Amino acid sequence: MFEAPELHSVDFVDVIKSIDGRIAKSGDARITSLSLDSRRVFPGTLFAAAPGHNRHGHEFAGDAVRAGACAIITDPVGEVSAVDLGVPVAVVDDVRGAVAALSREIYGPSDAMTLLGVTGTNGKTSVSFMVAGGLRAVGVPTGLIGTLGVSVGERWEKSERTTPEAPDLHRIFQECRTIGIDHVVMEVSSIAASESRVAGLEFEVMVFTNLSQDR
Repeated sequence: MFEAPELHSVDFVDVIKSIDGRIAKSGDARITSLSLDSRRVFPGTLFAAAPGHNRHGHEFAGDAVRAGACAIITDPVGEVSAVDLGVPVAVVDDVRGAVAALSREIYGPSDAMTLLGVTGTNGKTSVSFMVAGGLRAVGVPTGLIGTLGVSVGERWEKSERTTPEAPDLHRIFQECRTIGIDHVVMEVSSIAASESRVAGLEFEVMVFTNLSQDR
């Protein structure tokens, strides 16, 4: 997945206060990145230990710290185990909602970008490609995010998800801004909406293709 082109840091306490989080274990930490996946942690990462479909992220917090995570944000379920890991810990009720807000704080806001979303059971990929292709054909530099991957300028990478997690989305937006792209067409899956991956994003246009049984 696309990484932020330039790392800048934010203070752990300041950024947690900005989302009204509770500091369960204090300490000095400078945050340069944010991840929900302990396998994608490096020094300077704030690890978000969120509840998952099968397991809770706090089970992987130790792995994240050993990989270099400098702080943890979790919910009350993960608090007890997290505070024993030797790094600052913040607690919120809704980890994924907090991650969306923190992504904007760490990677920068997307307000200046024109976001065009495509949602629905079927047809999201085709419609997204057509919209992005049309914009590019008339000279509008446009990023593309969806099932087949992520396209930013000349770069193309496969994606694990139709709609990436919030930190990945905001890293992509940051890269777009860096190279002069201010339009992004993206597929928005129903699970992405339910997991707050797109929380706080302001779409100029949202296309709804259809609603049918997902097979």
